[in-house]
Amino acid sequence: MSTILPSIPQNMPPYASRVYPAGLMPRCRPYGPNPYDDCLDSEYKAWNRMLDAGGLAACCPQGRRKYTSPPWISMPSEGRRFRPIAVAPLTQFQTAGVFNGVDTVVLQMRVPLGYDGVISDVVFNYLGGAGFVEGSGDITWRLAADYLPTGAVLTGGRYLRDMGRVITSLGSLTQPSPVPRGGLRVYSWDLVTIYCSIAATAVVAGGNIIVSIGGWTWPR
Repeated sequence: MSTILPSIPQNMPPYASRVYPAGLMPRCRPYGPNPYDDCLDSEYKAWNRMLDAGGLAACCPQGRRKYTSPPWISMPSEGRRFRPIAVAPLTQFQTAGVFNGVDTVVLQMRVPLGYDGVISDVVFNYLGGAGFVEGSGDITWRLAADYLPTGAVLTGGRYLRDMGRVITSLGSLTQPSPVPRGGLRVYSWDLVTIYCSIAATAVVAGGNIIVSIGGWTWPR
């Protein structure tokens, strides 16, 4: 049978000078009490005061204050904006001087650890060249994002909504195209990737592929 002992009063004197009630005398120590005993007693009393005040839940409420509006709808004051830009010459999409039709990484951005984010606008463009017909499928852009540990090999990721196969240019660096149907949410440590491919039958010549994404991140 367990015995419930009364708690030590908060105003109890230091260990060495205490007079204990009958039945509460501590076990004898060969060298008597020391400063470490007083330290433990002080910590015990501090925890007792915390329990009297309602415990850890009252002293240190869990979580953080809620955002006044969803942080993926409007950027909170703690938010950080991003807008990486990448430019790739057409030779980057060729093998032995011929377009290979392979999805090629043009831009990558890592979402900071401990932050979530939203992509609000994109730029998929082909500038300075000739022969591209919008919607022909000669040039295809894809936007993906997935959690990927540092040093891991990218194997595709998840394509973001409506961004798995884009065959028309979107926006420009001066006027980015807003993401249709609201922003695209990304999450802590996601690797955001823009791919582009040029079909082997494409007749485009010269110029560059230009891509960008814009948005913001916020603390979780």
